[in-house]
Amino acid sequence: MTDYDVALLHPPAVLNEMQGWLHRQFPIMPMGEFALASQLQRENWSVKLVNFGLEKKLDASYDVDRSIRSIESRIYAIDMHWAVHSSGAVKLANLCKKYHPESLVVLGGFTATWFHERILAKYGSVDAVVLGEAEDAFSQLVRRTVHTRDLEGVPGVAYRSGGRIRRNQMAKPRENLDELDYANLRILDNWRSYLQIEESGCDQNMRPYFWLNLARGCCYNCLHCGGGRDAYQALTGRQNMAFRSPARVAEDIERLCQLGVRQISFSHDPEIAVKKYQTQLLDEIRRRRVDISVYYESFRVPSRTFLESINRLSFDTTVAISPDSPSDEVRIAAGRAFTNAQMMNAIEDCEDIGIKADIYYMVGLPGETIGFLRMFTNVLEKISCNIWTCVFPPIPYTIDPNCPMATHPEKYGVKLFRETFDDYEAAMSSGFGLGRPMDWLLSIGHETASLSKEEICELTLQANERTMRVPLSPMRRDLLEFSPVSTRFGQERVREASDS
Repeated sequence: MTDYDVALLHPPAVLNEMQGWLHRQFPIMPMGEFALASQLQRENWSVKLVNFGLEKKLDASYDVDRSIRSIESRIYAIDMHWAVHSSGAVKLANLCKKYHPESLVVLGGFTATWFHERILAKYGSVDAVVLGEAEDAFSQLVRRTVHTRDLEGVPGVAYRSGGRIRRNQMAKPRENLDELDYANLRILDNWRSYLQIEESGCDQNMRPYFWLNLARGCCYNCLHCGGGRDAYQALTGRQNMAFRSPARVAEDIERLCQLGVRQISFSHDPEIAVKKYQTQLLDEIRRRRVDISVYYESFRVPSRTFLESINRLSFDTTVAISPDSPSDEVRIAAGRAFTNAQMMNAIEDCEDIGIKADIYYMVGLPGETIGFLRMFTNVLEKISCNIWTCVFPPIPYTIDPNCPMATHPEKYGVKLFRETFDDYEAAMSSGFGLGRPMDWLLSIGHETASLSKEEICELTLQANERTMRVPLSPMRRDLLEFSPVSTRFGQERVREASDS
């Protein structure tokens, strides 16, 4: 008799005892994993949810092999959402099948969906891949597995049968997301520590935070994003965005606050929604009188009206703005439809209101030239005089396998060095670029008509170094040190800027 019906496992980026645990393990899980686990519990299945990257960071002696051997389950479901988990996920699948050969091993997530044919062809340890949005498909798969191993007709599942790879019709995406529970933290082993993690591990000084789902889908179609409108539709079949109700989101925030969460990071920019939704959302949260800080990402620029509204809600608000390129022409062509002037106006509004602004750039968009560094330096100098605004050091862009730049490289003048699942799995298994700047060249998966791979790497490195030397205001430095968005690079910048 098994201990569990389903074991949901979040893989580390690199499952290699010789080198992997020295690198960032990306222990942040896809938001849908909590919803999936909660749904299975509601259906009366016994569920175990384990985050192996987190476990190893909490205990250096943690033995993944021993843990997998000890977990007896009918089904082992491993998320392969982000490409950075390509190697860790398949190695974890191999261990599950090695120690539990009679159990079903399943992968899911964006990367697994995109590469499902190759994964099923290459890895006999993987019995099936759940495609797109997983809840309904996986629920049916679990029910079917209790009685038979025949997955024929289960919507949204690809699997092997009779020596062939078969793909069933996609499950229809849910329109009503309120049925899903995204805030059931207690289902995760060591959930309290999960609230204080970043890419490289757990920091007990960090303000406890949690990524909370607002919606599914996207209205933007940025060239470099694997979660944009066209990419999301191709992966899931979702034609239009779906939003959770304001009341349901607010209820989750109230529950999370009771569990010790002190910062809510929204999955989507609330300004994507219509004005009525924005107003109702903030009203519902305010009505519950929660003591919470808010973080969200604006992929255009935030309006002053919304900034003032959210500032009345939260004691501490941070908005992340991603101009990506310092060039208006390059940025707008890539899908970020705002100018430097508009961004500067938004930053002035943030400074005036007292809202923190985190600014992110990258190198390697189509049309970018070696003039990037000069333009970036000019923008950096203009921004650096502000109190509440922080430009984060650029790091290498590892191209999303299903973003428009990757699916239509000839259209955008892109040459790909990483196209197949084998390419991604091999790169990730080497631990490339997960730690040191000297490895960055290996992490870059493309070049453009105007920038070689080496030039992209050098520009990224120089922009990173220049950003790290910019002094932070004392007020922003103190806040950044304990911020959940302060990755290892942000923390290094705090130290370097403090010493300069």
